[in-house]
Amino acid sequence: RHADPAPEVAPADRPVVLGSGSLGLISLPGEARRLTRDEIEDRYPKLVTGLVEHEDIAFVLVATDAGSVVLGAGGERNLATGEVRGEDPLAGFGPRAVEQVAAVDGYRTVADLMVNGRYDPELEEVAAFEEQVGSHGGLGGPQTRPFVLHPVDLVPCDTDIFGSPA
Repeated sequence: RHADPAPEVAPADRPVVLGSGSLGLISLPGEARRLTRDEIEDRYPKLVTGLVEHEDIAFVLVATDAGSVVLGAGGERNLATGEVRGEDPLAGFGPRAVEQVAAVDGYRTVADLMVNGRYDPELEEVAAFEEQVGSHGGLGGPQTRPFVLHPVDLVPCDTDIFGSPA
């Protein structure tokens, strides 16, 4: 006997998962706002833990009632307070990693979960969520060291450039 087919799920009730290099964005259905970690764990009990414990994932950004946290397999960082419990999941991602993740966390359209693939500093490689020769989108490796190729007569600005709007 064959198992009953899975029930049809309306598009509005399906999670949206986007991958861009080593960055994964997961938006969950049901609310017109960002869900908190507790709400996600109530609806999908193994999702956050499964992502955080996966060997190819370095960290997961998720909102809580007390502000957003960055979770890693060995610890977590509270973005609002800067408190780190255990190992800082953003350690090794460069001097501006906290600032970069906090900037994304402040977007009105931030996903319910932001997932960053692991980074191997010896090989300078990231675990990407798409099959590309290079990578972009997440933190880690050469992709986080920007450069500008410009004509010699272009005068560089003397202010700090941070993020794509700058």
